[in-house]
Amino acid sequence: MSKPKHELKYFINTADYLAIKNIIKYIASLDINASSSGTYHIRSLYFDNFNDKSENDAIKFINNSVKKHVVKSKTVSANSGIELTIEIRLKEMSTQFVNELSHISGVNNVVLVSYNGEYMS
Repeated sequence: MSKPKHELKYFINTADYLAIKNIIKYIASLDINASSSGTYHIRSLYFDNFNDKSENDAIKFINNSVKKHVVKSKTVSANSGIELTIEIRLKEMSTQFVNELSHISGVNNVVLVSYNGEYMS
């Protein structure tokens, strides 16, 4: 099993985003997993096996924990197993949901992204 991953996320404005993007292109290369346009989508759940039990346990937990959820995408890969992107709406500003979901056997990574209605292209 992989080591736990810790991320720090910061909100920045469009001007800062464009300035950073312009600088980074000179000191870093594109992610090998990026599309030809240089982008890729954030994935929410990573399973380390092809066992439906891991996926079913996670979906069951989500069904019991949130009022509504929508599966946005599902990818099955020989290298990384199953990836699901699931949109959920949490009533409380607690991260306990993510902590509990990450303890399900077979779930490798859980990412909670706050969305305010603005997308960058």
